[in-house]
Amino acid sequence: MPLEALRPRLEPLIPGAVLAMALAALLALGVASPERAGRSWRTLWNPALAAPPVRLAVEPGSVRVTPGAALAVRARVWNSAQRPRIVRGGPAVEAVAEGVAPGGERRWRFDLTQLTREESYKVRAASAESPSYRITMAGEPAPLSFEYEIQAPAYARLPVQRGAATRGDLAALKGARARIEVTFDRDLESLSAKLPGGAAARFTARSKRASIRRAS
Repeated sequence: MPLEALRPRLEPLIPGAVLAMALAALLALGVASPERAGRSWRTLWNPALAAPPVRLAVEPGSVRVTPGAALAVRARVWNSAQRPRIVRGGPAVEAVAEGVAPGGERRWRFDLTQLTREESYKVRAASAESPSYRITMAGEPAPLSFEYEIQAPAYARLPVQRGAATRGDLAALKGARARIEVTFDRDLESLSAKLPGGAAARFTARSKRASIRRAS
């Protein structure tokens, strides 16, 4: 076999075609959007002209609040006009614009109302994201109100008695059946109590803050 046959041939056709297609794409981009194309070329030669990074500052961070309180979370955003959003376990809250500060940053506010459970939140603005902050509840869980329904025993021939109170103390005839609904100042995972004599009383959740107990 001749040695010349073992030498690969140079075929510049395919690389040349790829180069021509790339140049054609650049020209088409320049014709379609000359301003953006020009800015891209200027940024390529001078990286300092590129858009500055988005900065974000969030206040107040991690806090401890009383149950039922409201909290205003404020975000300051530099180098972005995009509306930030808050990521939390509760309902979605829209950002309220508070204007532009003398330093150029945009100020936004998130109004969190009726806080009755502990949760985490963080704020996102364009490509920037704040750390995760924690909202905790102050104090111990406390009952706010009691609603009761007492059904007297048959021998008493009394109508059903209904009422509300701020304490859970009840007095009824022996053999009566009581239905008690208690509402707390915060969300609860579970609720149990001890009856006179040491027996355990378990409640059924009506909502995160209200529980119902039916007992004799």
